[in-house]
Amino acid sequence: MIFAPRSAAMVKRFGPKIVATTGLILVSIGLTIWLFISQDTPIWLVGAAFFMMGVGMANVMPPATEAIMAALPREKAGVGSAVSNTIRQLGGALGVAVLGAILASAYRDHLGTATDGLPPAAADAARESISGAYGVASHAGAAGQGLISAANDSFITAMHYASVGSTIFALLGALVAAIWVPGKRPATAPAPNSAEGLAEEQGVELVEA
Repeated sequence: MIFAPRSAAMVKRFGPKIVATTGLILVSIGLTIWLFISQDTPIWLVGAAFFMMGVGMANVMPPATEAIMAALPREKAGVGSAVSNTIRQLGGALGVAVLGAILASAYRDHLGTATDGLPPAAADAARESISGAYGVASHAGAAGQGLISAANDSFITAMHYASVGSTIFALLGALVAAIWVPGKRPATAPAPNSAEGLAEEQGVELVEA
């Protein structure tokens, strides 16, 4: 809400390459903060991680979209916009699936013997997710507190694994942006024969009208 509307001005001043690369580096920093979060971490540090990630992503998508539209001929503007949106959603879905699988696998591996002695169905539910462990613990009597503690530790450890994977991909994205996203176009350069150029010309025509 705060930074995304201002990203266009940042792109105009510094170019999409610098803005997108910086945004992904900020996302990487925010993801790295999660490596230091534990059960006793103050909530302000969690908020700082989310804030850093939000500021970074607000300055990634606009310059990426600008770079895509600037590279397309005018007649391909609709197709380019649709493909860009499709790839963005596909990447988000794949990211959730892959990182979710890493988190679930690490959670089960680190739960250890905490489910020993439980009925098979209850043990499977506790190993499936932390919410399942809490549900089983609520019916496990005195043994429930030990299961909750083990589940919390396992989930935090699994979250750290997922954070490492996320940080690696964010840094790879920053490298890709630094190499292939176009830099700032000179102020004296003519508007390209592209969808971006068409948008600029229409904006001029509306202002003159």
